[in-house]
Amino acid sequence: MTGRVVGEAGAVWAGENRPPLDVVGLAVAQRQLVLAYLTHPDIALNALLTRDLSAARQFVKDELGELSSNSERSRRLRATLTAFFEEGMSWGRTAERLNIHQNTVIYRVNQAKDLLGRSLTERRLELEVALRLAEASANLSAGALASAGHTDQ
Repeated sequence: MTGRVVGEAGAVWAGENRPPLDVVGLAVAQRQLVLAYLTHPDIALNALLTRDLSAARQFVKDELGELSSNSERSRRLRATLTAFFEEGMSWGRTAERLNIHQNTVIYRVNQAKDLLGRSLTERRLELEVALRLAEASANLSAGALASAGHTDQ
């Protein structure tokens, strides 16, 4: 697809041999492009889970508690927990993946568990979803989603 903007006329071409789009046509095309991107299998779950950003933020806060903060420590602990779950709760594989010592993984996981105030296996699905949402929220903004036709309800 060829896309170009013609400065003076303000015409936007959606592709070769196509008439220029007006403002409404451009908005529709942008929405379709963003929605097509959001349905890519690698991020489809994040797109679904973040459809209502306010609810997603509240879910993260409720599930992660102090661990939901945007501090460097919390981000590091969340990243360690995510890797720990993805590596089948293996201290060794997590350490190898993160390129840190196994004792560091154990220490971080225990810190995270203390902040959560519960076992990692208790409400594990909710915990993993909250970790995923916390990571996704760093990459999403209400403005970007609103321009795609999503609202922060």
